[in-house]
Amino acid sequence: MLESAPNFRDIGGYATSDGATVAKGRVYRSQVVAAPTAADHETLRQIGLRYVCDLRGARERASTPSRWPEGHAPVERNLDIGVDVRAGSEQLLAILVEDPTAAGVRRMMEMNYSLLPRAFADGRLGLFLDDLLQGDKFPAVVHCTAGKDRTGFVCAMLLLTLGVPLETVRHDYMLTERFIDFDTMMVNSASYLKAIVGERVEPDDAMLRMLCGVEPDYLNASFAVIERDYGSVEEYLAETAGLDAGKRDRLRAMMLG
Repeated sequence: MLESAPNFRDIGGYATSDGATVAKGRVYRSQVVAAPTAADHETLRQIGLRYVCDLRGARERASTPSRWPEGHAPVERNLDIGVDVRAGSEQLLAILVEDPTAAGVRRMMEMNYSLLPRAFADGRLGLFLDDLLQGDKFPAVVHCTAGKDRTGFVCAMLLLTLGVPLETVRHDYMLTERFIDFDTMMVNSASYLKAIVGERVEPDDAMLRMLCGVEPDYLNASFAVIERDYGSVEEYLAETAGLDAGKRDRLRAMMLG
């Protein structure tokens, strides 16, 4: 939908388990929109974004600011989720330093996703959902740097809350493989990996694809932690985001067609 951010996409259109449909034009998911083209500016003006939930850490935002059309700047909520290698998480970087191989990258990515439920458990996910519940924040977009890991987790939680079946949620998550600009990401990630591991290893295609792509096992690592520690996604959201039955019904009324 955006030339400069191909992973910008609408999460609407999915059917729920009870026969409703997630309305289009309510919530978008994206990578960072840092260098929009003239056509992108026009698309964003037509969409008329009113709210942005930026999941990146402060260092990421400072190094790569978002660029929204002048005169159409949306309200921004910065959640500062630092559990990501791009945010400089020392715990994740240590895995790559110890094992700079494709297997090490996979282990790091699965660890990343296993940490996401706790990273959002301090009320930050609740801030995003409460913002949506105000009703004046649509159209909204949620994004991180690549629009796949932190964003993928949040969008999975939102779609499951709306009643979208798990397999459909997995499908939406995996669509990143179709939309992401792998060539650009892999070039940027190669430089980043070299800065982490030094000259010991030249990042190869397998390592870069593990880092830049999405895998079912990545998202499964998040679900496994939620099931182990909370029992279900519904209980996780109730305990960590304050999403009780009343709020859930209100959100569904706002976002289902």
